[in-house]
Amino acid sequence: MANRSFFRPARIMPRIQITRDHRKPLPEAKNAIESLARGFAEKFSIDYEWREYTLHFQRTGISGQIGITSSRVEVHAEISFLMVPIKAAIEREITLHLEREFS
Repeated sequence: MANRSFFRPARIMPRIQITRDHRKPLPEAKNAIESLARGFAEKFSIDYEWREYTLHFQRTGISGQIGITSSRVEVHAEISFLMVPIKAAIEREITLHLEREFS
């Protein structure tokens, strides 16, 4: 009998990672991200909360953070496999908002 492993490697969740440099003062950058979060909360029923300068968000199928520093915005999210078909649309919408707010 062939040597079979019963170990199944963990599935890696699909991810969204977007980084954007900016020149806004930190409070203005936070307001811009708050605007993004409100829009996404309304459109996609996402819950979110701030912890210092990091916004944590979640809903069924997606969770992540948006971190803000004095010069950069970083979006990190994990999405379920069921959300993969709309991953590109989510990335596009986040990217468009960041470009509009931070260019």
